[in-house]
Amino acid sequence: MKEEDCVRDLAMVGSNINPNEYELPKRGTQAYALITWQTQFDTKLYEYGKELFDLQTKTYGSKERKKILKKQKKKGGKL
Repeated sequence: MKEEDCVRDLAMVGSNINPNEYELPKRGTQAYALITWQTQFDTKLYEYGKELFDLQTKTYGSKERKKILKKQKKKGGKL
């Protein structure tokens, strides 16, 4: 297989794919309850991370905002 073919396949299909077919557990089943229980802290950590990111972005600004401020400072102008 040529490198171009490999790159094209990765772009179209992806690299981290489970080739086995499976059904997602339906809400209300024991499997769904177990997965929900096992991932509850992952979900809470993710939600906390989103809140923290929003707070820090409001407090410190985004990279785009910092770039604008840096350009303005170089020019000696104000916003």
